[in-house]
Amino acid sequence: MEAFSLSKNTVPPALLLLQLLAEVLTRCEALFTPSHPLNQRIKTEWRHLDTLESDPLFITDPLAAYLVQASLLGVLSMHNGVLVPDLKGLSHRGEKVTLYWQNGISTTWTLGVIDAGFYEAKRDICKKVFANQFRAKAGIETGLLIHSAQRIRGYVGLLPAVESCLKAVQAPATLQILVSRPVAKEQLFVLMSCLPVDQLNLLFMTLGNSLPDETPLKVKQRQTLNVSSIFRQPSQDAAFLIEKIMCYMDLYYAVDWPILQHITQSVTQRFIKEEILAKPAIYAQVCDQAGSILAMQVTPRYQIYQLLERLLGSFS
Repeated sequence: MEAFSLSKNTVPPALLLLQLLAEVLTRCEALFTPSHPLNQRIKTEWRHLDTLESDPLFITDPLAAYLVQASLLGVLSMHNGVLVPDLKGLSHRGEKVTLYWQNGISTTWTLGVIDAGFYEAKRDICKKVFANQFRAKAGIETGLLIHSAQRIRGYVGLLPAVESCLKAVQAPATLQILVSRPVAKEQLFVLMSCLPVDQLNLLFMTLGNSLPDETPLKVKQRQTLNVSSIFRQPSQDAAFLIEKIMCYMDLYYAVDWPILQHITQSVTQRFIKEEILAKPAIYAQVCDQAGSILAMQVTPRYQIYQLLERLLGSFS
């Protein structure tokens, strides 16, 4: 039975993103030397610029490009959770990087180069992470690096909670306590990420059968969906499952619709108890997935984000 975020033959895009971020940070190694000329320029001048392009050195020095690219990869790498649900795939061949988004759009750019391709990637990432802030303006704004530094600092603060949640999933008594009351969004997404595909489908079908036949939900300010009907449709498609997880979480935290919220939370509590904890073989798969996410997605982030925090220290 295949787990939601890992298959036998593919590496999760979030892990590929983390690996790429680590490589770009390695290329920034010279900037960890305080006396490096670009490092001095960053500390004394960059913070006061409207756009980094105002400094001619920004265009000509690949180190400057690596710093900005590391910043954007960093803020994307934990957006909406460690599995980065907006990201469908990532290709890294030579110096070319392509990001594939769940909406079918892709963006290709070159490591160490600030050009039209990277400006497009910057707009796409900012649209998702910063809600269109910095997206419409030309160039690389100094404010983008300031906000990136703040976001990375926030991710570092979230990591202990994610780690704690994954360890709770692996302890039956703790998991039972965890789901006996409403859980935080980051914890809930981590829990959903640990469920095998069949269990995700079963949870959603159970919820769909428990909701009123016509349960409308506005998705990303674009369209209104009948989620009760959508939840009743099983799927193996990762993009569709992620969309359903997002709808499910909207209902779980739907304070404006307390009845729907109560139904969603009650179904979740009962499902974890009866379909996960009460079935040893299924629960073993959940624990394995939690262990994989902890080892491959959470633990490496501590060191990577600490390095990125140091690089962005002048913008904190």
